[in-house]
Amino acid sequence: ESFVLQHASAIFEWVFCVIIMLFYGTFAFEFGGISSDTMMVLARGQSLQSASRDHKM
Repeated sequence: ESFVLQHASAIFEWVFCVIIMLFYGTFAFEFGGISSDTMMVLARGQSLQSASRDHKM
């Protein structure tokens, strides 16, 4: 295989990894302030309307 092709592939792989790490870091930073109650509602998959409707009964 070509020397240039191998090195270009390695550079693009590093760029891809850096982009993924930046995305994960910003995602973790943005959602760091969510309370555990909100996370439990999201994990159950209920919307706020259905959760409040169930609570009223």
